[in-house]
Amino acid sequence: MPNGTTIRTDALDRTSPVACTQRDKSQTCTTGCYIGLTRIAFVIDIKSVDFGIGNCYLSVRSDYLSIIPDEERYLTDESPQTCASFNISSEVNTPRYTQFRVQLDDDQFIEQVTVTLIGTNLGCGHGLYVSPLSATETSTWTGLWMTCQLENRSSYEDKQMCFYECPCLASCKEIQIMKYPKVIMDSPWTLCHMCITYPTVINQCSDVTSSGIYKVNIKDTSVCMYRDIYCDMETDGGGWTVLMVRKDGSVDFNKDWQEYKLGFGSLDGEFWAGNELIHKLTSDGRTYTLRVDLINYANDARYAKYGSFSVGPESDNYTLLLNVFDTSSTLHNKFIYHSNCMFSTPSIDNDQNKNDHMSLTYQAPWWFCEINDIILTGSYGRSTDISPATGIKWYGPWDRLTYAKHAVMMIRPN
Repeated sequence: MPNGTTIRTDALDRTSPVACTQRDKSQTCTTGCYIGLTRIAFVIDIKSVDFGIGNCYLSVRSDYLSIIPDEERYLTDESPQTCASFNISSEVNTPRYTQFRVQLDDDQFIEQVTVTLIGTNLGCGHGLYVSPLSATETSTWTGLWMTCQLENRSSYEDKQMCFYECPCLASCKEIQIMKYPKVIMDSPWTLCHMCITYPTVINQCSDVTSSGIYKVNIKDTSVCMYRDIYCDMETDGGGWTVLMVRKDGSVDFNKDWQEYKLGFGSLDGEFWAGNELIHKLTSDGRTYTLRVDLINYANDARYAKYGSFSVGPESDNYTLLLNVFDTSSTLHNKFIYHSNCMFSTPSIDNDQNKNDHMSLTYQAPWWFCEINDIILTGSYGRSTDISPATGIKWYGPWDRLTYAKHAVMMIRPN
């Protein structure tokens, strides 16, 4: 490290996406991803630097930048490498902080760093950034870079470089810490090479031809991210994003606000996609059709369709907006009475009934106003097996207490 160079451990601003420009006219520039200059930075005289990420060059300007070596200097086949590799978990539900010690093959350099899983169920997820354990332990520590290999590609032009944070869609299973003996600004340069697997990501279910679980881009102004969804390509022309499935009672739907916000269950079984996801999907500037399919215990199958469906943000308690009932539906137009209702859970009462906390009474989080003609998140079972009025129901054409054994909610853009 150059003489006089100091280390800042305060996080630099990352509240705005970095603008990117195309490498050439034949390549598409990916927008909306962040470069996270966080946790550690080196104070040097350079005020700006350009480097590649995906098909873009990103220009970053700051008073505090890492020492960035020349591309050709460290990404050539002739570059000597001494490596130590290890596997880490990239599952978002595992502990988010993992410490490890790596000793490189030359026995002359020991690094102790902290690897932090970034993202949540709603974030980019599965990315990593690497930072020193503390500023006092970094006298010989230089920058850590992540060189990300795109799936099924090998040339350097198709690689990505991440500074502390990976771009979206990173699935990081292995890191290699490398030491290059070349001198960069009077200091050895330590590289962090990270394996990246890019899954197949779609923009909407109409992009695929068969039903199944897919990763979909979520359009959001604050963060770029993707989520797993289930696409139904068989019902009514296909192209449906499934929001809820009830079919066997294997998942308890009487859950609280945070679980309904993030979603729960299994996409190949029973699940709720998550109110935050439903909001983001239905607020992308398009109009969505909602379809609800029900089957009761007499195997009578019915459905209802609404040509306009959306869910507001959490700040509005995920208010349901519903309109344009399809008259070909075989279920009665009862869901319309739940339009403009806010979402309630047993611990958060947002209904309009002054005499009752309906979500608590019916043991079901739902969009309640003053009535309960429809509850698709109720207890699973026949009316003779569960508490009165707590089942999966849609009032008429069935008897009110003839519950459904199969219920599906799904949407697609008009």
